[in-house]
Amino acid sequence: MATFVIGATTATFHATIVSSEDSAGDLERLNLSIHVDNDTAWLTLFSLVTTKYHVHVPISGSTIVVDVAKGAGAGTLTISGLITCHAVMVDLRRNRWTKSGHELGTATFLVTSIP
Repeated sequence: MATFVIGATTATFHATIVSSEDSAGDLERLNLSIHVDNDTAWLTLFSLVTTKYHVHVPISGSTIVVDVAKGAGAGTLTISGLITCHAVMVDLRRNRWTKSGHELGTATFLVTSIP
């Protein structure tokens, strides 16, 4: 199981790490394959997506900053037994809907810090 929490909103879903991209001087991108149990859980997860953002380092700074222009912003991502980190969900795609009402898709997170 996995959760993504921002403020009072908690989205719960099943997650498998598909890939992790980490290039020098940039934030790690965590790509997940997800399975959501029902439409309500999907809509909760969808409400936490950040669709417009800008990643930069201020002049003469060393800290990477994520400016959120549209969306929920940073929260805490926990994948049971694997990782707990602060992240921004920047992409959410529904690839398939099953007859039992489950949603299958992908989610991409920018990892902003690991406590």
